[in-house]
Amino acid sequence: MKVLPNAAGNWDLHYQNLNTREGDDWAGQHGNVWQIDDSIYSYFLDILPPIYLRTARGFLVSEALTGEIHSAFFQIGTRFYCGYVRRSQAEAEVAELAVAVRDTVSAD
Repeated sequence: MKVLPNAAGNWDLHYQNLNTREGDDWAGQHGNVWQIDDSIYSYFLDILPPIYLRTARGFLVSEALTGEIHSAFFQIGTRFYCGYVRRSQAEAEVAELAVAVRDTVSAD
C-alpha cells in the first residue's frame, strides 16, 4: 500500500494522484490510496454507475482503469479516500487501504 499526497480540496492533485504510474504500467497503481473530500467523492459517484461495496461505505467506478484494477472511493468517519483495487478482491483490499490511511492519520 502506498499513501499518496492528501488531495482534499485540491482537484489538480487528485487528478495527479489518479494518473500516478511507473512507466507504462497502469497496474502499478494497485494499492495507491489518498485522501479526498466529499465534493470529489460525490462527483465520481455520479459519473458512471457505481459498484457499491457491501462491507465498506463506498463504491468502485464501474469502468476499469486496466484489467481488473478499479478506482475505489470510500469513507472512514468524516474523511473520504480514493484508491486502486482489484475488482475481484475489492472488499478485502479496501479494508487494507483503510488500515493504511488510519495508520497515516494516527501518525500525524
